Parts: sequence; structure tokens; C-alpha cells
Amino acid sequence: KYLLGNPCTGGGCGCSPYNFAVLTGFRYIRFEDNITFRSYQANNNMVALDNGVTNQLFGWQIGALFTHNCNEKFSWFASPKVGIYANQVDMYACSYNHLGQRGTFDATGNTFDLSNSKTDVAMVGSLDLGINYRVGCHWQLTAGYRAVGIAGLALADDQVPAYLAAEGDWTDIESSG
Repeated sequence: KYLLGNPCTGGGCGCSPYNFAVLTGFRYIRFEDNITFRSYQANNNMVALDNGVTNQLFGWQIGALFTHNCNEKFSWFASPKVGIYANQVDMYACSYNHLGQRGTFDATGNTFDLSNSKTDVAMVGSLDLGINYRVGCHWQLTAGYRAVGIAGLALADDQVPAYLAAEGDWTDIESSG
């Protein structure tokens, strides 16, 4: 909804110098993070530890769009947005050797092939900055930059416990990244 000015009024391309609009809507973000540790021995034996997380954020955001029309062809804009999201986190961790055989935990004998899921809350803020070149009344070219900050993500390196043999600690999902 434009609260101040209108970028193109009437039948022509009459532009007010400033435009301000309020934005709201649904947003989906998918963020994946993976990490692999490998150890090689002199006889070409290898052991690897893979760990990964997928964050799927579903939420509602609010924001604004401020535009300054420099002339009838050029304008610049700024658009901050913020939202609260449900974060569905899926993680996996596994260990394997150079032959593809899965590792096991010494204490239990269980295979080191673990996964878990949880839903948490995340917050997303973004800022878009850019310029517009108006080709015609209903066409424009846009170039810009978007900076996004997210709090409440699960990151792969945060999932690796201090004691690697602690089987139960591998499935505790840490989502404060």
C-alpha cells in the first residue's frame, strides 16, 4: 500500500519525488549447511565424519519500501523487512571409511548413522538497496543488493559434540546460530 506518493499516476508517467509503501506477506527460506571431516592414514585408509542440517523457515514478514525519484528515468530505493518464522530443522550425522562401511559407537555397537528433526523459532531481517531505470511507464530495470540476517538457525558445526563418542549428544539439535 502506497502511503506517500505514487510512482505512476493517471494515464502518463507523472512521478512524485518520494514514494513510501508498506509491505507484508509470506516468505519461505531454505538454508542448508554441511561439514565433513576426513582423516587419512599412510596406507590410504580414510575415515570420514559427515554432518549436515537443513533449515526450512516459514513465516510472515512486514516491511517498507522507500523510493526517491531523482528524475523521470532514475530512482533509488531502500526496503527493510523483518519477520518471525517457524524453523523446521532436519539434521544427519554419519561416519564411514574408505570402503563405504558405516562406523559404530564403541559403547553401544550402534551404527553411526543418525538423524533428527525439530521445529523452533527464527527471526529474519533483510535490507534491500538499489537503483531503478524506468524504460517506460510500466517497465523498469532494477539493480540492487540484499543483506539478510537470520537468528535461530541450526549450523552444521554447532551440531558436533565436544565428546565425539557421546551417541546421545549427536541428536540434540542446537539451533541458536
